[in-house]
Amino acid sequence: MSRARIKSARAAFSAALLYQYDCWSALKYANDTQMVNQTMSYLDGLIGRSSNALSMMFSYDNLGNDTSLWAPPRTERDGFWERTGGSGDFSGDGGGVPKGLKADVTVCKEEGCECRTVQEAVDKSPENLGAGKRFVIQIKTGVYEETVRVGLAKRSLVFLGDGMGKTVITGSLNVGQPGVTTYNSATVGRSLFPFLHVSFIFALHAGACLSLAW
Repeated sequence: MSRARIKSARAAFSAALLYQYDCWSALKYANDTQMVNQTMSYLDGLIGRSSNALSMMFSYDNLGNDTSLWAPPRTERDGFWERTGGSGDFSGDGGGVPKGLKADVTVCKEEGCECRTVQEAVDKSPENLGAGKRFVIQIKTGVYEETVRVGLAKRSLVFLGDGMGKTVITGSLNVGQPGVTTYNSATVGRSLFPFLHVSFIFALHAGACLSLAW
């Protein structure tokens, strides 16, 4: 299977897992009938199987066919960075924050940058960038209280912050608000094509007993 198809499968399973958990979570507030209990039990098992399948796809995507190397998924916080080679290349490139990134647009809270908000920078980015090209948005130190939406045609965006705890994007949408679902409560929402975010934090604020997406 090509790497592009693996990425598509991972994206699909991630979305499925989110919807499954959202359904399970909503049923907690329904009623205590036998049908609800059976459905929640079914969803509980389905969530576990979907999670396991997603974990295996992650391992295959990054570590190849040698299952002895497979392990529970890790993230950048663990010092792990996904490989960037093409299909069939499982050697990786050493990982870490990409070197030599040059900002195409900068965002900061004060004067001196092209944009004051992350969304403004996203809106200024070109659409349908060709293969191998990136549009780098440098987000300087600060807390950006906004919900960012990255459109379908905004490909190959790089969000580059000043470091963990320095650059923070925080939203406050949650399912307790009218018309808001867990899916569309994400602080930074992305459609279809991947983007890279490095050296900053998403801060999530849902409130007590409420749900939101990452």
